[in-house]
Amino acid sequence: MQSHKPIAGQPSNGNEPKMKLWPIRDVLRSAINPAPYNPRKISEYARRELKKSLQDFGLAEALVWNERTGHLVGGHQRIDLLDEDRNYPDAGDYTLSVSVVNLTPRRERALNVRLNNPQNAGTFDSRLLSEMLTGEDSPTLQEIGMTGADLDVVMKSATSTPADEVQPGTVFQSEVVDIINRLRKDGPDMPPEYFREANRRQREARKHGAEAAEDDAEYFIVTLGSRAERLETMQRLGLDPEAPYITMESLIAAIERRNAGR
Repeated sequence: MQSHKPIAGQPSNGNEPKMKLWPIRDVLRSAINPAPYNPRKISEYARRELKKSLQDFGLAEALVWNERTGHLVGGHQRIDLLDEDRNYPDAGDYTLSVSVVNLTPRRERALNVRLNNPQNAGTFDSRLLSEMLTGEDSPTLQEIGMTGADLDVVMKSATSTPADEVQPGTVFQSEVVDIINRLRKDGPDMPPEYFREANRRQREARKHGAEAAEDDAEYFIVTLGSRAERLETMQRLGLDPEAPYITMESLIAAIERRNAGR
């Protein structure tokens, strides 16, 4: 393997890679200690979805472990689920393939936050996401771990592809709203044939010069004083206390049920 280091005694030409590639190594679970300062937490709802993802795809992304301190830097929620799945430590040790870093405690803490910092992450392109969900090999919402309400919020916060970069057959926001409405009605197991039909309708519309409609779906946010108050309110309404989003239909139905029981 060629080295990227300059030859001793010769000046650097400034073209050496600045992004280090850390090795992947098999490490015993007993050597990996959760970082005591880890600020990340997860709701029961999100934990259930993460568990489904691990059961479906396995550990597709390596955990990050600092060999200098023995601390896990990234992947605390996933390792908890892996331990549960393997009944660790009662059933004995097991081996994990991890990305091994060698960092000072200060740099380790910085990386711990960086790995989960939303400012470092990308966003969904609403039109491309719509196209992916309507293609021939499109996954269901259940497979990607979203509900119709989740998709609604994602679409509202997503970026848009410039008009001159949109490929023929792309599903536009008007079609997305139609899909979301059907999802709210039929649930996450709606057959993929509907998505393909939506894509076909959009292509027909483009052939006839139809203009893409603006997405006029709206949402609002209700805030409560604390997490405890939110959980109590959701429980009183008979809703999932850990659900990050609920549809207006679900909220109205819950309020009507509560009023009818008085």
